[in-house]
Amino acid sequence: MRNDYFVKSIDHLFFDYSSERHLTNTEKEILLFLIRKKLENQTLSIRLAANELFVSTTTIIRLCKKLGFSGYSEFIYHLNLKASKLVEDDAEYIEDIHQPLIEAVETLYLKALIYQGF
Repeated sequence: MRNDYFVKSIDHLFFDYSSERHLTNTEKEILLFLIRKKLENQTLSIRLAANELFVSTTTIIRLCKKLGFSGYSEFIYHLNLKASKLVEDDAEYIEDIHQPLIEAVETLYLKALIYQGF
């Protein structure tokens, strides 16, 4: 379940950034890597990201500019906001799903108390 959520989150963020942009395969790999690291709570410096990806920092900066950002720092800031919003939205969704169950359990508990004469 956790893995499905992780993959779904990566797909969602990737689509948000890459839709209607003509990214090369390398740019897609970089974008997926940065999203994956963010969802693992690992924000890397541009140098560390470049080293792990075997690309230059300039390649990452070009991608960030292609995505509409002034550079890597602005992209990472925006990615942090999007990832946080995604988590908040999912938490609200889960709460909404479980609310009827919580209410049913509370009702059954109250009925049991009344039945027992409390």
